[in-house]
Amino acid sequence: MWSSYEVFKSLYSLVAEVAGEPNPTLEEARGFSLHRELGIAVLYCLGLAVEESLKIPEELLEQASLMFDEEDPDDEDAIEYIVRLRELNQRVA
Repeated sequence: MWSSYEVFKSLYSLVAEVAGEPNPTLEEARGFSLHRELGIAVLYCLGLAVEESLKIPEELLEQASLMFDEEDPDDEDAIEYIVRLRELNQRVA
């Protein structure tokens, strides 16, 4: 299992390659990561990945999914983003 920081760093790098920097969403994600709010930082990166229709490696999506609880209403958006990214991966494959 990856650390939350490793998940954030990997996801951030992939999204930044496509979305480019500076990007307001990525700047917010980075700010949350600096304040040790890695779940929120990953959520922002996942949301931007959905917006940009990025293909995210399944291993990274799996590690990101381990950060969130499907039973927790606060994690609903993150779970939905992961589902949508997996669907995108299947369409692209």
